[in-house]
Amino acid sequence: METKQDKIKLPIGIKIDNDWLYTNLAALFDREDFILDVVKFRAELGLKSPISLNDRSKWISKEIGKAFGVTFPNNSFDNLDSGGKVYSRPETKFTKTINDLCSKYQKPPYFWIPIMNAVLCNKHSSAIPLPLAHANLTLEWNRSTKPEMSIVLYPGTTLKDVEKVYYEQIPKITKEYIQLVLKGKFKIFDTRGNIRRDREWYWLWKHGMGHTGISKKYKYITKQGVYQAIESYKQLLTP
Repeated sequence: METKQDKIKLPIGIKIDNDWLYTNLAALFDREDFILDVVKFRAELGLKSPISLNDRSKWISKEIGKAFGVTFPNNSFDNLDSGGKVYSRPETKFTKTINDLCSKYQKPPYFWIPIMNAVLCNKHSSAIPLPLAHANLTLEWNRSTKPEMSIVLYPGTTLKDVEKVYYEQIPKITKEYIQLVLKGKFKIFDTRGNIRRDREWYWLWKHGMGHTGISKKYKYITKQGVYQAIESYKQLLTP
């Protein structure tokens, strides 16, 4: 079936295994008003025919780069788990189009990619991961934000989605955080079973009590044992 407006082929393709997602995409893609918007925005973007899913990343990077006079790698704006970089999509005519459609049809951000695929490619495939949850790295430090790592959730996100982000994306942005925020210096110490005792002995020693005095005070440990405990604790304090 084709519309008179621009010979759009209908229905818009949905090739995914997830029944929940298929249901929700079908409920959007088959709406008459959505189809008319796809026709309209495709024309505004100058697309005479759909782009293949394989060429989508290249088209997006080129379109955004053209708007800012910058050349981006072809997958710069893909999801992290599909090989993309930690780049947010700057607003251009193209990205604003997809943002507007998400807003108009009251869809959370993880519909951004399927809606984009409907406009650009006339189909959505599960070959392109859908970020029902995603890792986020904030580097700015001002009155409203601070450098932090987070996992972003949306209505419809499941525990499985969160676990996937934790194991696949968080390690990547952890490296970015350590490099960019902590300047490559980051220490995490293992739990010490005698940490309270060793700290107490360290401060007794700092205040002038010798190893022998501490040993006599606590009776159950030798002078050498006190020395070793304090020296071990001092290693925690090394920058």
